[in-house]
Amino acid sequence: MLGTLIEKLRTAYGIRREELAAGICKIDMLKKYESEENEPEKLLADALLQRLGESPDEFFINLDAREYLLSKMRTWIQINLRQGRLEHAEAKIQEYAGQNGARSPLHCQFLQLMRAELLHRRQAPAAKQKEAILTGLRLTLGSKEITPELLNNRSFHLLELLLLERYAIILDITGECTSALIWYEKLIQYLTYIKRDSADLPKLYPLAAYRLAVRYTEVENYSAASLLIDRAIGLMTYTRNQNTLFIMLVELRLKISEKLGRSETYQQNELEHIRKIAEESNPFWHENFYPLYTERNICCVNYLILERRLFYDIRREDLVEGVCDVRTLERIEKGNSRLQKRIRKGLLKKLDLSWLKYNPGFITNCMDDYLKLKKIKRLYQMGRYREAESIRLELTERIEQNRPENRAFFVYWETILQFRLEHISKTECQHQLWTKLCKTAVAKQGKPLFSCHLMEYERNALLTILHESNEEEVVKLLPLLKAQYRCCFNLSSQITEPDFYQELLLNIIKIYLTQGELLRVDRFIMLGFKQICFCSKETIWDRLLFSKFCLEELKLQKRDKISKTASETSRWLKAARTFAELTGNNYICILLDDYIKNNQKNFSLKF
Repeated sequence: MLGTLIEKLRTAYGIRREELAAGICKIDMLKKYESEENEPEKLLADALLQRLGESPDEFFINLDAREYLLSKMRTWIQINLRQGRLEHAEAKIQEYAGQNGARSPLHCQFLQLMRAELLHRRQAPAAKQKEAILTGLRLTLGSKEITPELLNNRSFHLLELLLLERYAIILDITGECTSALIWYEKLIQYLTYIKRDSADLPKLYPLAAYRLAVRYTEVENYSAASLLIDRAIGLMTYTRNQNTLFIMLVELRLKISEKLGRSETYQQNELEHIRKIAEESNPFWHENFYPLYTERNICCVNYLILERRLFYDIRREDLVEGVCDVRTLERIEKGNSRLQKRIRKGLLKKLDLSWLKYNPGFITNCMDDYLKLKKIKRLYQMGRYREAESIRLELTERIEQNRPENRAFFVYWETILQFRLEHISKTECQHQLWTKLCKTAVAKQGKPLFSCHLMEYERNALLTILHESNEEEVVKLLPLLKAQYRCCFNLSSQITEPDFYQELLLNIIKIYLTQGELLRVDRFIMLGFKQICFCSKETIWDRLLFSKFCLEELKLQKRDKISKTASETSRWLKAARTFAELTGNNYICILLDDYIKNNQKNFSLKF
């Protein structure tokens, strides 16, 4: 499926194989990938998709144990850097460099990006940082001269663009302001007019926009600077890719307002509160403004096979029949055997799971169908359910439904769209979603518990049930949520699967608040601040701050021994109100405004 998609995208955009493969793989290998004869490794697949304007974040990715280990190591290097543990980060970089399969240009390019970040945090001379960046760029660009005109002539993958952005900033820092200004403008032009997937754009545009807006502000070109800032904040409000850069952009906007005589002292004071909260969570928070190379929705297929086999109580002898021998399965489950495509397909098919390495959500050989799937998701987010349902019905007529990916797609989207269009009741919607989930729910004393890793549509079904449940129904789901939370407790899992983890965290906080379990609420909120503030796609600060305010208000009402003064409640109220306004969370703004308007009386928890 991935190779077919790459070929269709390349053909649709008029990109030659030579251009797509330049610096990252041989043309003959690209032909084999496109014909599905071979599968590219993770970083290479990412680069090919990114050069075609697509993001790997849109896929649910099944990696074998070796590739999964490398992906986790990449995540941990960045976690250590973000937390200021530079010695640990350096050791991880060295360990990664010695791994089998980590010597290709893309792996080396990733390591150079990390070395550049390490040098930046150690405040190494700019010349050293520049050399690390240029070494990384030459790995895939070859001997080409690194000039802004390079952006006119070719497509780039994310690692190249992250290094080019750093290169422009280093020029700025070393006093080559004119060159830096040209680079910023070229980067903004490239990101604005060259097709980039919406999942990657927020990683790249805001920092270049911020640096260019700073330059425009210095020469009093406030209108151009404001346009850049508003565009960048708009992107980050939707995905909230990095809190540090988000607040830097807001502060620059406030500075421009002050220059134009429109002082906004209230927001400036409250932003300072938020900065203090962030620094309490992570002392190195203010350094985390460079974008990350994040990898989402990753699963180890070796562990998945073991977990689901045990979950369904299937003997090895029964699972391997017609696929491989028992000893091979034992080695696979231990991660000691490289999983061949044929064996992976056979084992996962018997477990009724997708056997694709990159699963886009459903299987089709038609490029238009893939684009229509993305359109359904976009229309659903916009509340245009009738249009989304029309496209779903069109796809239903054409796509084969004997594949597990397609069955999951049709069950999930048919159910939620029929519910949104009021063709079925909430009870019927939840019943159908539970039917979908029953394969991974084990009834223990009458309560469903998920004790294994959930796949894409299983997670979507669970989150939809949570969103549509009332307070009493959500409380009944607490054991289920805690079981899944324990599955995601590893910090690297929280980074690679942030959306699901954060929804679990928020719902657990919500339940404990309604039950008055104040100490537990406090613990989970602080976990959220510590883990979410430094690395996340969908940062939930506004909701965490609101939960913290609710907690302090309940403490105040109960006059609890662990409660501080009323000023603590006021502090969190201001922080929650400010950040909700900055991120456009109107619902929280209305709740807090009502609280203030009613003179803090008759307060009740609402989410």
